[in-house]
Amino acid sequence: MKGNFGVLGTLSLRFFVLCLAIGYMLQLASCSNPAMSQAGSVNTPAFSLASGTYSAAQSVAIADATSGTTIYYTTDGSTPTTNSSVYSGPIQLSVDGSTTKISALATKSGMSSSSVASEVFVLNFTWITLPESGTAAGSGNGQFDGPTAIAIDSTNGYIYVADYFNDRIIRMTDMNGTGWTTYGSSGSGTAQFNHPTAIAVDSSGNIYVCDYDNNRIVKMTSISGTGWTTFGASGSGTNQFDGPAGIAVDSSGHLYISDYFNDRVVEINDMSGAGWTTYGTAGSGTGQFSGPAGIAVDSSGQIYVSDHLNDRIVRMSDMAGSGWTTYGSSGGGTNELSGPEGILLDSGYLYISDEYNGRIVRVTDMSGSGWATFGTLTGTVNEFSSPNGIAIEHSAGRLYVADFGNNRVARFVW
Repeated sequence: MKGNFGVLGTLSLRFFVLCLAIGYMLQLASCSNPAMSQAGSVNTPAFSLASGTYSAAQSVAIADATSGTTIYYTTDGSTPTTNSSVYSGPIQLSVDGSTTKISALATKSGMSSSSVASEVFVLNFTWITLPESGTAAGSGNGQFDGPTAIAIDSTNGYIYVADYFNDRIIRMTDMNGTGWTTYGSSGSGTAQFNHPTAIAVDSSGNIYVCDYDNNRIVKMTSISGTGWTTFGASGSGTNQFDGPAGIAVDSSGHLYISDYFNDRVVEINDMSGAGWTTYGTAGSGTGQFSGPAGIAVDSSGQIYVSDHLNDRIVRMSDMAGSGWTTYGSSGGGTNELSGPEGILLDSGYLYISDEYNGRIVRVTDMSGSGWATFGTLTGTVNEFSSPNGIAIEHSAGRLYVADFGNNRVARFVW
């Protein structure tokens, strides 16, 4: 037993010495490799702002709870690496309509890199104007001189504006003025306008313009003026206008024109004038208008007219005047209008630009149900001076207004 104990004792001693040697070697290794001297990973970066849709410009800061880290980030949707931009201060987001995905990675020597954190930010400004500030008239890029009408090409996303005193049509892709393109000059010939006052775009992208003081309708197939065609002359007879002030296109391609000084509405099948039909005479009774301005047609073929000087909206079932219904009276209160101009139908709502009250009116039917207004008179935020044409970007619920007296286009979410 004594001999056996000696052998076991010797083995135990050798094992103990071996363990000491291994421990010493691991200690040496940790000194030469700092990564082994610190445990764990860097904390995941945190954003000062959560993902969401914001109605104004935003500043996004990134921080990490682990001290001494370097943060790398991307804003193009890609995964950040140590070759990405190094974060040094808040990231500014200011482009309306933009969607930005910010991703961040934090690293620190001696520790494992963090997980990637991401947030997505959508900017959809509640109120925005072009020009952004000021109300002075101009003829340069991003400037207007009495914008009277606006239309949205839902297929391509283009915004078209009739620039009344500059005698031109403008096309842009957003409210920053991106893709600013103009067409037209003053006159009565080809590629010329004399106070364009209304504009419509059909499902094929054709552009129709009421050339007010040339008493004609212009059709173009693009903003470059291709396919230039005109219809109409001065007068009160067939194929004649006296101040065409509003235009709409129905699903069949028929054109409806409000003939302001002739106090009537005109329908034609196409730009040849085929199917010429008129309805209305001067006055304030049934079947009468006093300065018809904006015009719209719904999916059922009902015709809506802004009866400007009668301070009312007229609805007819057809060009025979069937179903004649009026809404509104003179004034600035509920169910009252003062010089209604633009008119728009969308998703069960009827929108009216109430020019001299400096506001946009919204109702759900011709009885005035759901009455709501937006805007007051003058020229700052949420204010208008003679709002004229209106259009809507249906998918985003954004309303566009040609703010005539403020020489700008305004857009807001309602």
